[in-house]
Amino acid sequence: MASKKITYHDSIKESVLYYPTPQVFSSLFKAQSINCITSSSAGPYLSFELFYDTSIKAENIYEDLFNHNKNYESKQDIEGNYHDFFKRGLILILNKNDNIITIINFNPFYDNSLPKQVRQYFSKNKNEFDRVFMSTGVKTAEEFK
Repeated sequence: MASKKITYHDSIKESVLYYPTPQVFSSLFKAQSINCITSSSAGPYLSFELFYDTSIKAENIYEDLFNHNKNYESKQDIEGNYHDFFKRGLILILNKNDNIITIINFNPFYDNSLPKQVRQYFSKNKNEFDRVFMSTGVKTAEEFK
């Protein structure tokens, strides 16, 4: 049996973030308050769980990102952080009790049926989550309530 090596990192690696640079990710998600990030992938989806410490509420970060997407103005996005982050398929799931945000990335341009599949799943199962929104670009945030 081959042994498996577990690798631990104490910094954010660009390859794990899909598109945003570590600086953009750190700014958007208040990285100084993250205890741990886990990642996994399945099919066309890449997901990350951000476990926050008690110095910040994950709900506030979720709300900020949702509002920035809905009310995006390029003149306020001097460094292009929000545009670069939201220029793909993105799902944010809030877990209030555990202070976790789950990020799921997908490419809606590779398979344009993915947004419909995501919409159907979260509309059907919306009561299983505290809050969820999907975005396929700036000003496209759609929350499932």
